[in-house]
Amino acid sequence: MNFLSRFFMVIEGQNDAYPNYHSAKVHLVIEDPSNLFYHNSFICSPIFPLVDKGYQHLPEIKEGTRITFLMVPSILPTFFDLQNLPDTGNKMFFSLGLANLIIIEQDNDDKFSLSVIANLKNKGNLTATESWLIDKNNHISTSLNSSSPQHILHHVNAGAEHCGVVLSSKLSLHLKFAVSEYIISVNKLITASKKFSPHYFEKHLKTIQVANELIYDLSFLNLDFSFTPTEALLNSLGVASKEEAIKLLESQTPLAKVEELINDKHGMIIQFNSSLSYIYSQAYSGTFPIFDHIGIVRRHSLLGLGSAIGSLFELLLQLESALVKLPFESIIDTSYGTSFVPDNFLTHILDPSTFNSELWKKDKVRPQVVGVDLNKSSDQALPEDFYNRLSFFSGRLGFREYEFSATAAIQVVVESHTLPWHIINYTHEIIHNHVRILLNQLLLVANSNRNNQTYENWLTYYTNNIRTIFKGSYTASAATNLTYRDYFITVLLKFILNSQHYGSLSYASNKKTVNDMRADPDKKIDYLLPAADKIKDLIKLYYKDVTEIFVHTIDYCYIYNQQPKTYLTSIWTSWSTIPAVINDLKQYIVRSMIIVGLSTSGLVNNRFEQTLLQFKALVAEMKDLRKTVVFDRILNVLSDSEEVMDLRFRFYNCIIVGDLVYNFFIGRLEGHLDNQDLNVFPAGLKDENENPISYYIKTNSFEGQPIRSKVRFLLDQLGREVFKEKVEEGDDLVERTSAWLLLLLSSNEEQ
Repeated sequence: MNFLSRFFMVIEGQNDAYPNYHSAKVHLVIEDPSNLFYHNSFICSPIFPLVDKGYQHLPEIKEGTRITFLMVPSILPTFFDLQNLPDTGNKMFFSLGLANLIIIEQDNDDKFSLSVIANLKNKGNLTATESWLIDKNNHISTSLNSSSPQHILHHVNAGAEHCGVVLSSKLSLHLKFAVSEYIISVNKLITASKKFSPHYFEKHLKTIQVANELIYDLSFLNLDFSFTPTEALLNSLGVASKEEAIKLLESQTPLAKVEELINDKHGMIIQFNSSLSYIYSQAYSGTFPIFDHIGIVRRHSLLGLGSAIGSLFELLLQLESALVKLPFESIIDTSYGTSFVPDNFLTHILDPSTFNSELWKKDKVRPQVVGVDLNKSSDQALPEDFYNRLSFFSGRLGFREYEFSATAAIQVVVESHTLPWHIINYTHEIIHNHVRILLNQLLLVANSNRNNQTYENWLTYYTNNIRTIFKGSYTASAATNLTYRDYFITVLLKFILNSQHYGSLSYASNKKTVNDMRADPDKKIDYLLPAADKIKDLIKLYYKDVTEIFVHTIDYCYIYNQQPKTYLTSIWTSWSTIPAVINDLKQYIVRSMIIVGLSTSGLVNNRFEQTLLQFKALVAEMKDLRKTVVFDRILNVLSDSEEVMDLRFRFYNCIIVGDLVYNFFIGRLEGHLDNQDLNVFPAGLKDENENPISYYIKTNSFEGQPIRSKVRFLLDQLGREVFKEKVEEGDDLVERTSAWLLLLLSSNEEQ
C-alpha cells in the first residue's frame, strides 16, 4: 500500500488574473507543478503529512472545506503532541514556510483548528494564523457572511519599522540609488521580521544597525560630515579622529584611496541589497495576507521558505554565538600576545620535511588559551558589537559567505538530508567568518597606516626573523623577542614562502627546487626570501589556501566532533557534485589528508605514510558505501608514484598549518555546542545495526524534547545517513525527510 509523503497545494488564478482572494481556485495535486497545465497562472508549495508514514489519500477540497495556516515558532514537542490529539485524522500537514502548520477540515467544521489555536496560544507558541473557507467552485470564499479569509497576529504589532538612516544629498545619483534601495529594502525586512518572526526581530535589527555603518562611511567619504565615520574607516584613512579625517578629505590629498574606499563601500551595499531581495522573498513570502507576498522560488511561491531560512539562521545563531566566545578575536589580549616562544620553536619550522608537532602539543602556554572551559566562564555575555549574519538560499552562489550574510545552495531545500546536498555543509561557510577575523590579526594586520608602518616594512621584520633562523644564528636570548602571535605569523609566512616549491592546496610542488634546497641548504634563502613586495603578492596568492586549511580543521573539530569517516564521506559526496573538484582533484585530496593527518604523530615524513594508508582505507570504505566514481579516481591518484610524490611535498607544507590550528586555535566549546540537550544519548551507543547514534530523535519523527544543540542533532542525522544501508527512496519521501530536517532545525527554543 502506497502512502503519500508529499503533495502540492496549488492556487490557480482565474480570468487571466494572478491568484488573489477574489480570483483563486484551490487544488491539491500529487504531480510536480512543472507538469501542470492550467489556463491561468498559479502559485504553489509542497506540503507534507504530519504523521511520519504519510496518508493514503489526498484531502478533499470541496464546498465547506476550511484551510487554516499557522505560524508555530517552536516545533518540539508541540508537533508530536498535535499528532496524538483525538480526531486528528488526516487533517494536519507541515510546510517549509513561516506558516509551517496547515489544518484542512471538512464541512465547515473549525472546532479542531480552533482548539489547536487555543492550545498554541496558551503555550505562547503561535505567531499568526490565516483561515480560508472554500466555496462550491473551489474558490476562497470572500462573501460578507463569511469569516474567511481572515488573518490574525497573535502578538503585539507596532506597525512599520524604519532603520533610521537618511539619504545624503551629497551622494551622486548612482550612489543615491544604491542607498535608497538599501533603506527601502531594510525597512521592509525589519517590519516583516517584527510581525512574522518576532523571536528574531532584535537580532535582525542588530545586524541592520551594523550594516547601516556602510551608509555612514559612504556618505562621510562623499563629504557629508553630518555622518560619523566608523573606526574602521578612520584606520583605512590613517587618521585617529573624525576631525583629522575631515581635514584629510577636504585637502583632496588621498584622492585615489578615497575613490577606492567609495567603490568598496558601494560594492558591499549592492551585494547586501541583492541579499535582502533574496531573504525577503524567501523568508516572508507566504506571510499573511498570503497573496500579498509571493516568492520567487516558484516551487514554493505560495508559502515561501521561511522555516527553511530559519534552519539556516538557527545554525548561524548557535555557531556564531559560540565562536565569538573564543579568545581569538583579539589575540593580542591573550597569552599569545604577551608570552614569548621557546627558542626551540624557531628551528622547529626550518624544514617542512623534518617538522614534528610534538613540541606544540607539550607547550605550556597553549593551555592558558585553548584549555579554558568557556562554559564555566564568569563572563558569558556576547560582545556589545556582536551581530549575526542573515541567511538565504541561492541557485547561483551555492554555499558562500559574506560580511553580512551567508548563503546555502538551493538544492538543500529538497535534499537537506542527503549527503551530496546536506545542510551540514552550511557550517563551513559560517566558520569562514570566524577564520577571517582570526587571520586579519595574523596576515593582514599591517594593512592599516595608523602606525605609519608600510606593509612591506612589516613583512621585512618577519622575513628577517626567517632569514636569521636559516642562518642558524637565532639564539635563546633572541627568541625572547618573539611572542606567540609573532611566531604564528612567522609560521604562516613560512608556509606561503614554502608553497612556491613544496606546493600547497591549490598549487603543485616543484620537485627540482625541493631537491636543490635539500642538496644545498644555503639556497633556501635565495629560493624562499624574495623582496617584500613579492611576498605581499604571494600572501594574496596563497591566502585562500591558508583560509581553507583553517576552516576545514575547525569544522572537523567543532561540527564533526573529530569523526574522520563521517567527515570525509560528507565532504566527498558533496564535492562529487562540483565539476571543479574533479578538475583539481589533488587539491581536495590534500585537504582530506590534512584532516586524517591531524591524529598522527612523529616526524612529518612518517606521518605522511601513516596518513596515506589511513586515507586509502577510508576511501575504499566510502567507495563501498556510496558507489561514486570520484572514489575510483582518488584511488588512481594514490596509486601513481609521481602523483604521490607531489602529494607528499604538499602534505609536508600544509600539515604544519593544520597542526598550528589544531594545537593553538581549537578551544573548548563543548558547553556552547552541546547545550545540555535532553535528547542526547550517552556516548558509545549504537543502533540495531551497530551504527553509532547519539540522539534520541529518529529520522522523520517529531518525538523528542526541544533541540538545544542544532549542530549535534545535525551531526547525528548525518551519521545515520552515512552508515545506513543505501536503499532507493521515492522523490516524495526524500523531499519529506529533508523538509522534516529543516523544520526541526528551524525550531526556535527561546519561547
